[in-house]
Amino acid sequence: MELWTMRIPETGTAVAQAQRAEAQGWDGITFTDSQNLVGDPFIAVSLCAGATSTLQFATGVTNAHTRHPAALATTAATVQEATGGRFVLGIGRGDTALFHLGRKPMPVAEFARRTADLQTYLSGGTIDIDGHPSRLQWLDRATQPKVPLDMACSGPRMLELGGRIADRLTLGVGADPDRVVWAMDLARKAAAEAGRDPATLGLAHVQAGYVVDTADRAKALERQRQPMETLMGTHRSWEHLQESYLLGSIDDIIERLQFLESHGLEHVTIHPAAPEPAQLDLWMEKIIRPYFR
Repeated sequence: MELWTMRIPETGTAVAQAQRAEAQGWDGITFTDSQNLVGDPFIAVSLCAGATSTLQFATGVTNAHTRHPAALATTAATVQEATGGRFVLGIGRGDTALFHLGRKPMPVAEFARRTADLQTYLSGGTIDIDGHPSRLQWLDRATQPKVPLDMACSGPRMLELGGRIADRLTLGVGADPDRVVWAMDLARKAAAEAGRDPATLGLAHVQAGYVVDTADRAKALERQRQPMETLMGTHRSWEHLQESYLLGSIDDIIERLQFLESHGLEHVTIHPAAPEPAQLDLWMEKIIRPYFR
């Protein structure tokens, strides 16, 4: 199982965050894409690529509204070249990025159309735009493999869409392991019905996590409320994150992760408590190295 962490592409800190993650032994790091709140994740990844050698990178997540599929695909492919093939394009319907433009997340049908076009562009194919053939011609000179498309999914319609067209799914369905397995099964079924081999569908899970004694769950969660509310403002993302929090003892967390790994989960993106860097050390020293390496 690959273990990733999630950070914010703040100017002046992204490179240090990536170097720290690589030194600790994390497999990858995702950077938030929310243009009104943080810096640009694609630029951050490009900067971090030159300061690391093995760490993988992803957007966690971008959207299909603020950039045309052709522009998004060429940006992702350029970053793939800059990182030497260490980049994954994480995409979703839009959360804070659209909220701060006065918009709701994209309707699933519109998101499906744009994401299908995005996959075609990334694969070197041609899109018909009002009778005009459109493709990324420069990809003929690219040296790296196609950028994997990772779709953030929670509800059934998105899980089924991801199973049909994405290279990998990141499941945002909360901390209950049984619900994660339900989502995995639904995505695999959709892949099979689309004529794909379900085994080729990468399955990941994003999990906000905090290692605490179970008796201190409420106190630990409350410590995270102020910094998260400062970042998110009045947006409901904090409530969604709160529902997804995995709080518990080291043994609790190890048991849950091993259960998911036994059901075929390949990647987990852990979002440790942002204001406490020591949590990263705790995850790596007490959970990841002893049990997942």
